[in-house]
Amino acid sequence: MAARRGAVISLTCTDFRTQSCFFNRFRDYLLISMDGQFDSETTLVACGNLQFAVPFSVTSTGNRMGLYFRSNARRQYSGFTCEYSVSGGEGGGGEGSGGEGGSSVGTPTCGVPTSGAKITGGERAEIEQYPWMAALRFCSSGGCWFCGGSLISDIWVLTAGHCTSGASSVDVRLGGTLVNEPLVSIPSTVMYTHPSYSASRILNDVGLIRLPNAVTFGDTIQPVCLPRESLHGDQSFAGQQAQVSGWGRYSDQVGSISSYLRHATVPIITNGACYWRPPSTQLCISTTGGVSSCNGDSGGPLQIEQADGSFLEVGIVSYGASAGCELGYPAGFARVTEFLGYISSVTGMDLS
Repeated sequence: MAARRGAVISLTCTDFRTQSCFFNRFRDYLLISMDGQFDSETTLVACGNLQFAVPFSVTSTGNRMGLYFRSNARRQYSGFTCEYSVSGGEGGGGEGSGGEGGSSVGTPTCGVPTSGAKITGGERAEIEQYPWMAALRFCSSGGCWFCGGSLISDIWVLTAGHCTSGASSVDVRLGGTLVNEPLVSIPSTVMYTHPSYSASRILNDVGLIRLPNAVTFGDTIQPVCLPRESLHGDQSFAGQQAQVSGWGRYSDQVGSISSYLRHATVPIITNGACYWRPPSTQLCISTTGGVSSCNGDSGGPLQIEQADGSFLEVGIVSYGASAGCELGYPAGFARVTEFLGYISSVTGMDLS
């Protein structure tokens, strides 16, 4: 984990019960690195039954902390519950407040996971980790469909063009880990699909939703950062690790979307590494091992963590292999940096 410059990260565990450990034999254990480097001098090992010691807290030596959990999976224990918080740093002790715009310079006012987000070791995520996530239910006279999206200001949601295209209304659900239990559910009929969107060629797959009223930011509702033309316009982001999040199908064997928000870490690859050679308006991720976005994730964000700990949306989930999500074929995203002008023209946000 990385916080803003000058900040420290505190981790508090209120419950801890894993398989026993003794001497140099560790079966289930949590490594906590005070500086994110995992060397012997700054790394603690937590294992076994620590109920007598909870709650216990540790604080990073700088603005980074590393966590690594391992289990031998032979026996099942109740596990552990830990929460982190960030304090101090440039701009004061708050977590940053949202506002219209996508600034990613200085103290972050966007893309910041909120204090108290739970650490998860699997594919499930908490909304506090991605408080800009929006679950979207679009409808038209012919039926309804589900997509993801991201809050980019207090009044605008970014999604895919194939989600907004043909829709007459949308229900925007914000602030909830469970897809059917949002903090707020906001209907809207004001949607924009990129004027050059092509369904047959899956080009310019960008859409926007305007909320009827501005939302109030809090622990579970925050905007994500958008790139700036001057800072990110010439970056391909290839070689960087990114997070994709959404409520889409988590397996080809599952017939419906997930009720729980999920996430995965995926590597961004060059367009030349994608066998169909997509245009520069798109970017690709490697899905080796079957880790990928899937049906229902469309419109959701592909985000990278910046040096200040905030998240920057660099891609919009667009398409994957028709044969299946777990077969290892690369997946395609709309490249956000190629559509900053369009987003600015519709929303009025300054992304220069």
